[in-house]
Amino acid sequence: MSIDNSYIGMVMYDIPVNDKKARKDYEFFRKTLFKKGYYQIQESIYVCKFSYKSTVVAHQLKLKSIAPKDSNIRMLILTKNQFHSIFIISGTKTFIEEILTNEKTIIEL
Repeated sequence: MSIDNSYIGMVMYDIPVNDKKARKDYEFFRKTLFKKGYYQIQESIYVCKFSYKSTVVAHQLKLKSIAPKDSNIRMLILTKNQFHSIFIISGTKTFIEEILTNEKTIIEL
């Protein structure tokens, strides 16, 4: 059994899209999440695996700098073990959740 000190960044958001500019800002934010290596696990909930906590903090600052006006965005930093222990009340794990909790999978950013 190997020791895995990796981290999972979980971004959750509500972004109003009341007009064209707000829609454009939302789309830019969402596309940036994908470009930065995040995967969608539920609507408005994205996760990304990091090797170092300092990298997570750098991502927090980047996301803060592009957060749309009037948005409500949160980020949790979880260890892989904490992420693995998420209790699913209803539904099943997504494909990416299976990958992130698999001991043999390596995703490096």
